[in-house]
Amino acid sequence: MDSEKRPEKLLRASLLQGHEAKLSYLGHVLIEHRHGLVVNSRLTRATGRAEWEAAWAMAKDIPGRRRATLGADKHYDDRDFVKCLRTLT
Repeated sequence: MDSEKRPEKLLRASLLQGHEAKLSYLGHVLIEHRHGLVVNSRLTRATGRAEWEAAWAMAKDIPGRRRATLGADKHYDDRDFVKCLRTLT
């Protein structure tokens, strides 16, 4: 994640400028690729790792014992995140 966009840096910058801190939330959706149906969704507080944590939790909840193919934005191709997902199989 770009160091300039980290939540703690944004919070500090807004406090220095005299603005109040505002809580931010992220919505996450797991969609079945073939038909575009929503399979799972989450709402989390915006942190530096909220996207990965929500994606991992939703992937863990996929029913069945077979391996699943997941597609995601380019931010999710981090080696540590992929390694974490592979522990689910």
